[in-house]
Amino acid sequence: MSWAGQKPSRAGLTRLGKLLALSHVPPRHPGRAATLPRRGPLRATKLHSTLVKRRTTSLARLDALLEISGPHWHAAFGADLGNKTPLRFLAAGYAEPHTVKRFGQARLTRFLYRHSRGTWGAPHADTIIAAATATSQLWQDDLSFPELTEDIAVEARLALAVTEEIKELDERVNALVREIDPDGIIASVPGVGPVIGAVILGRIGDTSRFHLLAAARAFTGLVPTLDASGTTGHHGGLSKRGDALLREALFLAANQARRLDPTLAAKYRRSG
Repeated sequence: MSWAGQKPSRAGLTRLGKLLALSHVPPRHPGRAATLPRRGPLRATKLHSTLVKRRTTSLARLDALLEISGPHWHAAFGADLGNKTPLRFLAAGYAEPHTVKRFGQARLTRFLYRHSRGTWGAPHADTIIAAATATSQLWQDDLSFPELTEDIAVEARLALAVTEEIKELDERVNALVREIDPDGIIASVPGVGPVIGAVILGRIGDTSRFHLLAAARAFTGLVPTLDASGTTGHHGGLSKRGDALLREALFLAANQARRLDPTLAAKYRRSG
């Protein structure tokens, strides 16, 4: 098994995160540093993080509700539960077994084909019908399907609404990154996309205010604590005194970068 398939080491990813933040972001032009539009990315990236966590919560609840219906629903949707096609199917109230049977294979196929733009078709419809049949046989009359279906539909509608908000916010973040970094320097860093790039640019802000790299590292919170007394002392875990959203972005970027960049991969392996 390659290093990329191993469980990420927090210490290794922390070191990579600092490397990404401090070694690849060049100093800005002195005349532009004071006018950096920092508050736009600050608000947008914080809202993006909040919406993503809210959507994750809705999908987790939706997954739990489908688990009540039966394990076959996971086989029907699998890792695609967060996509719009299954969410629209569930939001319409079609998770009720008797409704699926009345819908029929032909109509269900057309529904899935239309909402997935041709990606889903008859095989997916057959799997969903099989899941509905298995649910009926599993619970028979011991479960109130209409109430469970309505709970599922509510969570699916919430997830859909938040997904649309995230999509619109992604476009806004992309525009902000292009405005702040027109040369695409931050996006060229391994593991850094538009959203993570906006977090780094927005949360760090004017890099000229950091006269030492140590100050920038302390701002991120990716530095060890120091417990010192007299002539002795030892380092502990991360201080976590910096910006939480910035640390999260650097951690995610480092986790992705170690899979893309051989140099960072080697550094990660040495870090243990």
